[in-house]
Amino acid sequence: MERHGHASVIRLAGGPRAMDCRRRWEAAIRSIYLLSGENHFQGALIFLPGITVNGYRVSCVRCDDYDPEKVNRALTGTLAHLSVSFKSGMKVLIKPNLMSPVMPERAITTHPVVLEELCKIIKAAGAEVLIGESAFYNTDRAFGLCGIEPLTRYARLINFEKEPKRFVSFGGKIGAVPLPEILFQVDSIINVAKMKTHGLTGVTLCAKNLYGCVPGAVKQGYHKT
Repeated sequence: MERHGHASVIRLAGGPRAMDCRRRWEAAIRSIYLLSGENHFQGALIFLPGITVNGYRVSCVRCDDYDPEKVNRALTGTLAHLSVSFKSGMKVLIKPNLMSPVMPERAITTHPVVLEELCKIIKAAGAEVLIGESAFYNTDRAFGLCGIEPLTRYARLINFEKEPKRFVSFGGKIGAVPLPEILFQVDSIINVAKMKTHGLTGVTLCAKNLYGCVPGAVKQGYHKT
């Protein structure tokens, strides 16, 4: 870890497996900055070698724990900085990472406090909130054990496996992929991933989290394509 002013830069290192994860990781992000406060940056916060990111806005906010007020403040600041707003009548789908039925303390899934505070912000604007997922197995049980069921006072829980499907063609080896019809009926989709390592893809972030939009076990085959 290197110090640069008020920020720390984490660089991955280690044995052969760690090096493979490092290459996968650095294909997406070169450096991660841990901020020493609620600082916002416009432009290139994350540096990608050879890739221009001008025109994109990135917000990075430090939140030390899952205290609801702190989480709400962090989310509100981030959304404001990114000029993201919600209006009455909008239908907003939140896609968390609830890959398996485990307690939040396992740090495997998106924490329910983050989802609850995000729901509050969206509901306060008068928009309808949906939380949709297709877990690795037993999505309904995942909603329960992951602490999401109490959020039904803010949002409608959507098990993608039980929704009507639309086949979308991506061409090549991937071909046509079944996706829940609800994805095409909302005004906005918010991808709330859980940053963690993954045995097949090296690291799980927002792109990997979208695998959970594919209903059922068929999603596992797309790791190879």
